Amino acid sequence: MRHRFRVAGLVAAAALALTGCQTTAPSGQQIAAASSTGVAAGGEKPLGVPLVEGRDWRFNPAFDGRLRGPERAEGIVLYIQGSTRKTGTEVVERTGVHSYLRPLHAQDWDVVRLSYVHRAAMAYRDDVSGALARAIKTWLAARKAEGYRSIVVVARSAGAWTALKMGAALKPEVDALVLSAIAAHGVGRRRGLNTSAMLPMLAAYDGPPVLMSFFEGDPYDENPAARVAAVRQTLAGKTIPHLIIDRPAGYSGHSVGWMPAFDYTHGPCIRDFLTNAQAYALAVEKLGASADLGPCPTAPLRREDLRWRTAVTDMTAPVRELPAVEAARLLRGKTIEMLNYDFGGEFVGYFAEDGRYIWRPMRGGAPDGTARTHQWAVRDGKFWTDEVPRRFFTIDGITFLRDDGAGDIKGEFRIRDGDVYGLGGVR
Repeated sequence: MRHRFRVAGLVAAAALALTGCQTTAPSGQQIAAASSTGVAAGGEKPLGVPLVEGRDWRFNPAFDGRLRGPERAEGIVLYIQGSTRKTGTEVVERTGVHSYLRPLHAQDWDVVRLSYVHRAAMAYRDDVSGALARAIKTWLAARKAEGYRSIVVVARSAGAWTALKMGAALKPEVDALVLSAIAAHGVGRRRGLNTSAMLPMLAAYDGPPVLMSFFEGDPYDENPAARVAAVRQTLAGKTIPHLIIDRPAGYSGHSVGWMPAFDYTHGPCIRDFLTNAQAYALAVEKLGASADLGPCPTAPLRREDLRWRTAVTDMTAPVRELPAVEAARLLRGKTIEMLNYDFGGEFVGYFAEDGRYIWRPMRGGAPDGTARTHQWAVRDGKFWTDEVPRRFFTIDGITFLRDDGAGDIKGEFRIRDGDVYGLGGVR
């Protein structure tokens, strides 16, 4: 698929060569320099329990547990995951990154995932502590000093909030920033702050070229259409190259970035932005090109292509909710292979006859890691795993689920006959 920006990118690349621009590793003063975003330690409020690197956040390779290194890699991606309310004191490591980063990894890019405790992101959001932002800045500066040719940041939800707030502190290390489903104020009465408190940060933003994506049905977004309009208005007066993915048809929820279908339709555009952002920036600066790089060209989703058909990607297909008793009949003694949009990972699970539900993550097409055992049952007309009620739906033989009472679909799975992975023997 030819990208509509490709010609501008080539012109900008030529201008880059003519100007003789060079990037240099940051000095110690640059690494330590504070920005107006609150990365500096000064002015912080007392924090009851200090945030500690290694305990409260971790940087880990996202694929295969290894990195190519600056000499072999085309560049490096830092993926800042969303937060979790399940615990304020434990690092919850999501098992995957957004689907459109996998092809980039295959093209010799290193990809690193940043996991952190919920309170680290909230402390930075509330100007209580900039420890997490300083850790990100230090990590980026170290990669720049190592000699990586390009460094980009991809972030979602509370991670996107953190990256946006860092703003100019991402310079000079980061070439491009991709933000998805920006949120840090929950889905309750404070939900409106996800927009009203974000806009001043965006107005003050002076960081690298930025791509932002917004989706209908995002429970963290009070009014997606109004939010996008406000974002466009805020960015209109800026010369920072930007691209907005504006509520693409057929997608819904807070976790779209993990969907393979989203990579199919929007991945080429996003990867083009990540790899050519600095060329576009030079085109804006030197050639007077428009800073608005949109719209994002997409590949069509065909209704007859069942690879991509779920309730999220084909809202027109007939959807049937499965009664709890029918779901139990279908799942009892069966193994499921599941793609969880919320955690961005692939899992296998086994619904044992004795009421145990045993699951473990998949890596490289095979189960990996320690199996976890929960309980499943049908009570009061609902299907429960531990103390969480689930709702199950089916669409053309593809089954998917979501939490009871929530509008955000959490994943999809297919049923396999029997205990095909031997999980039933796990105690």
